[in-house]
Amino acid sequence: WTTLTKPLSSTKIALVTTGGLYVEGQEPFEREDTSYRTIPSDVRKEDIRIRHRGYDNGPANQDINCVYPLDRFKEMEAEGKIGRLSATGYSFMGMINDTETLINESAPEVARALKGDGVDAVFLAST
Repeated sequence: WTTLTKPLSSTKIALVTTGGLYVEGQEPFEREDTSYRTIPSDVRKEDIRIRHRGYDNGPANQDINCVYPLDRFKEMEAEGKIGRLSATGYSFMGMINDTETLINESAPEVARALKGDGVDAVFLAST
């Protein structure tokens, strides 16, 4: 945890979810999957899919903003409430029992990518 030292209106924010989201054409998540998927911020909502057996996907299938608030952050960016939305977000699958791989491999990879992209803050949408 790090304290944000700049105003939100100057902050680059990335979205991260544990909702099991992937983009059409990417490999769907499997049970106990410790990998992640990249979600471009310009993705068409119709191209986002969900593979997660740990929650009722119905509401999220109707409005993906339930688990990945892409539209809300685009609105905040347009209104100047945040500096900008990162071009890439990330999705994990929740319900992972192999936390060692997640902690030692997948999460650090995403953290390095976020840092390399100059992201100041992450909004984690957990399911």
